Amino acid sequence: MKRIYLALLLASSAFTGGCGLLGGDEEEETRSEILASGEWRLISFVSQTGTQPARSLIEPCDEDDFFRFLEDKSYAEERNQLICSNATNLPPVALGTWSQTGDVETITITNSTSGGMVLVGTWQVTELTNSSLKLSATATVGSGTTRVSTVEMKHQ
Repeated sequence: MKRIYLALLLASSAFTGGCGLLGGDEEEETRSEILASGEWRLISFVSQTGTQPARSLIEPCDEDDFFRFLEDKSYAEERNQLICSNATNLPPVALGTWSQTGDVETITITNSTSGGMVLVGTWQVTELTNSSLKLSATATVGSGTTRVSTVEMKHQ
């Protein structure tokens, strides 16, 4: 009888207390932690207004810039070695803040320096993984025309 009781006790502990053996106790990173986990680089920035053809807003001089979403909700865009001709009179680092809704469904970036930010405004987060960040924003411009901008970044 003692052997049956011991066998049942061991079997039940394997199902209830053994989850740690299967790796179930590890915590996954939250989306906010992923976003604030380092530097992001711009891969693409495309804008389409109304029925006009979409156009790229990224230049080769933008491709080495860093974008940082810090845990304290501060935000930085750092121009690296290649400086765009329209940014020569801007500070090398544009600073701001960022906020999120829900589990990073949207992010809002505000500028606290004297200009030069690429991503000011509210963006829908369409993808957020450890390696990829995709954003989308829709705005009404002119006489009710809609502009859709999409941004793709990779994690460094």
